[in-house]
Amino acid sequence: MLGPVPPAVYVEIDIAADLPRVWELTQEPSLHQRWDLRFSEITYRDVFGRETVTWLRCFHLPARTRKFDATMIYSEKRHRIVDYLGSHQHLAIDIELGVDEHGGLRLRSGEQRFYERRVGFRFPMALSGYADVREWWSEEEERYRIESR
Repeated sequence: MLGPVPPAVYVEIDIAADLPRVWELTQEPSLHQRWDLRFSEITYRDVFGRETVTWLRCFHLPARTRKFDATMIYSEKRHRIVDYLGSHQHLAIDIELGVDEHGGLRLRSGEQRFYERRVGFRFPMALSGYADVREWWSEEEERYRIESR
């Protein structure tokens, strides 16, 4: 069983480079063998002025590690959060955000759209599915929990 989560460290610094380049360089430790800095979340304003959160989650499974890139924004046009998935953000998913009966976050997926350069279309739900995710801090277990259906 894993031990308690160490306290978070907050560091803020100006970096003279564009965000995609910073992200690329910090995710590959072999590029900087004397130090290791990997972001799991970056918050910023994108080129459209929207508040944006980008993160990389790593799931360490017995056979291998799986990475999951995502960028989340609030869409004024759609009046909801939109999650852009994958390293090239080809899939956009509407997210309904709420609070569950125990005070945890609840995220439910909605309409899905696929984009590749100038081509864009609604992704047929018959070929996909919906996600219902709960995230919360468990006082009993003293750990962060995620449940996905």
